[in-house]
Amino acid sequence: MKCTHCGADLDDRSPYCPVCGAPNPYGASSDDDLYAETDDLTEYAQAQQPPKREKASRTSNILVIVVAIVCAVAVGVAARYFLLVKPGHSGGSQSAGTSQSASSESGTSPSKSRKSTASSSSSSSSSSDWMNRTYILPNSTTEYLSSSDIAGFSNKECNYALNEIYAREGRRFKAVELQRYFNSKSWYDGTIDPDDFDDNYALTDVERANVELLKQAMEDRGGYTPE
Repeated sequence: MKCTHCGADLDDRSPYCPVCGAPNPYGASSDDDLYAETDDLTEYAQAQQPPKREKASRTSNILVIVVAIVCAVAVGVAARYFLLVKPGHSGGSQSAGTSQSASSESGTSPSKSRKSTASSSSSSSSSSDWMNRTYILPNSTTEYLSSSDIAGFSNKECNYALNEIYAREGRRFKAVELQRYFNSKSWYDGTIDPDDFDDNYALTDVERANVELLKQAMEDRGGYTPE
């Protein structure tokens, strides 16, 4: 192409004529170069800025780390609490279990032991009453008894009332405590050896029913074994 002023050959890439210096209407203008440089600078600046999403991601990661640390501290405190406090409670439970085992070896459950203790206290306070009477249960060999008839009896009183049925039939006793008690009664005439009585003597239906009632009542109160 030719320069419009001097007719010299022009390079389409040159903004001015190399001969006369007139502007080249066909080449890249200085304004275009400026705009191109400006665009390059804008793209460069944008490339240098950190992405906002990455910053948000880092913030989220920091929050996750903080929450994890707090949870770890809470777990550690809870574990220390259980290690320091719980042994005292488990020791109490172990003691209770040991006590229960001891009660089981003695042949009575803990609840029966408590009942036995209460009954023994009641027996001690009222022993002078029922032991000094002629009969504990005057009609035990002739009438069926009910639970209401022995509602206030202790375990010891149930045992004596049960053996009173045997004593009224002439049975003797191996337990010195029982033998001494029945020997003090004017109506007692013990002539039958305990083994012979158990093997050969048959109780009436009324006597058997009352014996079973008194046995059950004695067991419910913790049992009693005379000496």
